[in-house]
Amino acid sequence: MLFNSAIAIPLFLTCGVIIPYHDIQNWLRVWLYELNPWVRITASMLSTELRYVPSSICKIEPLS
Repeated sequence: MLFNSAIAIPLFLTCGVIIPYHDIQNWLRVWLYELNPWVRITASMLSTELRYVPSSICKIEPLS
């Protein structure tokens, strides 16, 4: 149980959801983010769920 937690917690933290991609340290972003299987799982779940969301909801207003 302890071994699984020691592996799972860093993978969950660096998948880009809990800690945004740009806030992850550079040395972790280079190798751990790209090899992390949770990145692909999260991206596939989000893209599947947001497929039918109208784009007007996601409209970004320009800054004035």
